[in-house]
Amino acid sequence: MRNKKTLAIGLAAALGAAAAPAQVASSPGFAASSVEIVAAAAGASSPGSGAPGRAAYGAIGSAAPGESASATVQAFSSLLDAFNPFGGSGPLVFRVNPAQGPTGGGTGIEIQGARFQPAGAAVFGPSGVATSATSPTRTYGMAPVSASAIQQGPVTLVVGDAGGTAVLPQGFRYLPAVLGSGGVIPGNDVLVRHYGPAGNAFVQALSFGSAPATPVPGLAGYLQLNVQFPFLIFLVVSNYGPDGTAPVQFPTPANPALSGTTFYWQSVVLPPTAPEFSNLATTSFL
Repeated sequence: MRNKKTLAIGLAAALGAAAAPAQVASSPGFAASSVEIVAAAAGASSPGSGAPGRAAYGAIGSAAPGESASATVQAFSSLLDAFNPFGGSGPLVFRVNPAQGPTGGGTGIEIQGARFQPAGAAVFGPSGVATSATSPTRTYGMAPVSASAIQQGPVTLVVGDAGGTAVLPQGFRYLPAVLGSGGVIPGNDVLVRHYGPAGNAFVQALSFGSAPATPVPGLAGYLQLNVQFPFLIFLVVSNYGPDGTAPVQFPTPANPALSGTTFYWQSVVLPPTAPEFSNLATTSFL
């Protein structure tokens, strides 16, 4: 990809080293969806198991090498006992849909999970709204106007009712937004996710430095990147996908000089949408 080459060349020039191929660590495993966990806890059978409830592990994953199926089922049973989605108190949140919206608020959201009471609240950063549950697994609300000092970007979402609260760091994104991966080892890939109006063009920018939030005539939000030489690495025009996201993966040089440094990311939405800066995101190197 052109973006990969641009970043690799820019970093190599800045650090005085040749770019190295990406080294992405991976490990085998499986992911259990919330739907399958709830089905198991509620007593649903896994395909072909004929056994209800806790035997539903087969719908999620296979036994580990050298471990019997019964031992795996027992381990999963212990997990469900601790998780206990249909007992205890306080809401559990599995999904927020949609998890993003404009800074002006007004986005209707569905929160999926367990143990919701009929009346509750959802707090988006510093602002709260009422929620109304139609069942113990579905509750609804409307995102308020962003009240953060920098209106764009992710905020902590807290969902609560008389039973307790559930906290989701970066649970909702006010658009345009950008998130960068952190704790990267030099030589590994950096994953940056941009969020904005579906299909719209935007500029993504990378810098070695940040700057105080500065308003720019004609653009909403604030410029927070240091765009002076030699800090600014590149500006690239891209488009958000049909789902309003634009994930971009960049390689980095396997150069120890990167350790302890920080990248700064920001994007700008382009017309036909009203031009607007995103939040400032960071990627730190170990």
